[in-house]
Amino acid sequence: MMTRDEILTVCHAKPDKIVQLIQTLFQRNQELEAQVQSLLQRNHELEEKVQTLEARIQTLEAQGKKNSTNSHLPPSSDWAPIPKSSRMKTGRQSGGLPGHTGHTLRMTDHPDHRCVHPVTTCAGCGTSLKDVPPKRHIIRQVFDIPPLSIEVTQHEAEVKSCPCCRSLQEAEFPAHVKRPVQYGPRLRALGAYLTQYQLIPYERTAELIADLFGHTVSEGTLVTINRQMGKALETVEQDIYRHLLSSPILHMDETGMRVEGKRQWLHVASNAKASLYMIHPKRGKEAMDAMKVLPQYRGVSIHDGWPSYFRYNTCAHALCNAHHLRELRGIWENTKQLWAQDMMDVLLWMKEERETTSESLPPDRMAHWERVYKRII
Repeated sequence: MMTRDEILTVCHAKPDKIVQLIQTLFQRNQELEAQVQSLLQRNHELEEKVQTLEARIQTLEAQGKKNSTNSHLPPSSDWAPIPKSSRMKTGRQSGGLPGHTGHTLRMTDHPDHRCVHPVTTCAGCGTSLKDVPPKRHIIRQVFDIPPLSIEVTQHEAEVKSCPCCRSLQEAEFPAHVKRPVQYGPRLRALGAYLTQYQLIPYERTAELIADLFGHTVSEGTLVTINRQMGKALETVEQDIYRHLLSSPILHMDETGMRVEGKRQWLHVASNAKASLYMIHPKRGKEAMDAMKVLPQYRGVSIHDGWPSYFRYNTCAHALCNAHHLRELRGIWENTKQLWAQDMMDVLLWMKEERETTSESLPPDRMAHWERVYKRII
């Protein structure tokens, strides 16, 4: 770069020197302009990269905050031990509300046992009161469980010899008495109830029965009982299957669970009266095909929006509002967008109004909620 004195010296020189100076300055100016353009381009690229990284950071932060209460993620993916309820605060106190029919323990007019506690002696003078009739009784009742024990019923089928033809005739045992020694239907039902409905593990169920009844039932016996119960319910399962296929609306869902220490999925199809369950190693279409409901269903399938559901085009689809509330909660918690909070309020208000009647909402109320919904959108 030429100094000021060098430029002045050239200006007093010959014209060809001046021309050469102008060419040098022009070339330098072009170089500087090229550097400026390069810097501007670099600055633009850095700005785009910053925006991309900021969006990525926001996405990662939102993913870290997602759980089953504010997204479509299943409860099995939650790291937090206590889920957050989707219910909104109503301001009402917990417990029974005014007008609610309670379940207070009340006396019965037909007790199973009576235990009379006599007055035998006067505490004032010591006179015997054994033969004095009481004026009245003060009654207190105790509700309790009778002593639990296993009862053994011995069934004896008679064998008789016909006096005419001398042939032996044996009486028939009841249909449920099939072996020389076996468990009865009530104990078998208890084992199935504890393991399948109350979801108590086999080991703890055997321990509970031993503690209550003083009788040991092996875990293998409980497994056998459940298998036999399942076999007996095959016709009931087919009835449920046919009932669900004819239902105009079905609720579909799936949730993760552990089977022999491995992750599997519990699938369910249900309506207000019946539920069909199936455990499968997969969550998607392979499992849904194996369940044999959606491939043949023609009504409206309500679900959480899992992509596999939309692969069935023989039925209509509707998304579950419980999952909508979770997604809206996630948007509100992560971005503070007001529309998400408004939409949560509207969905809950619509639900509350719909539950006040056993009939569909009148057309004017449906039109009102549609206007509110569209205004928020």
